[in-house]
Amino acid sequence: MSGVILVAYLDSAANDLIRRQILSAGFSGEIIVSDNRDEQRRKIISYQPELIIIGTKNGGVDIIKFCQKKSSRTSIFIYSGSVNARDLAMNLCVAAFLAKPAGKDEIIEVVKGLL
Repeated sequence: MSGVILVAYLDSAANDLIRRQILSAGFSGEIIVSDNRDEQRRKIISYQPELIIIGTKNGGVDIIKFCQKKSSRTSIFIYSGSVNARDLAMNLCVAAFLAKPAGKDEIIEVVKGLL
């Protein structure tokens, strides 16, 4: 697996955990993490990542819509424990959805399928 992945949660510990899980699966590309919505917008524009991993809370939906508008080639993977996240994922036509809590293997399988 290679490419550019943006892990975009507001929680830096969650970002780091997902980053480490992906790296442990042999990912050889670049993983960018950001816990700031304004910075996430800038990174979407400047890096044009192949994949963004994001939740739906606290402005996540706005980032998803922004990404769809500014970087149409980016696959969006919603990983969220929000009760309405599955419906949001379907309405937003994202590439993948996985409900929290999910194991490392499930997350890696989705990432591999999208890259």
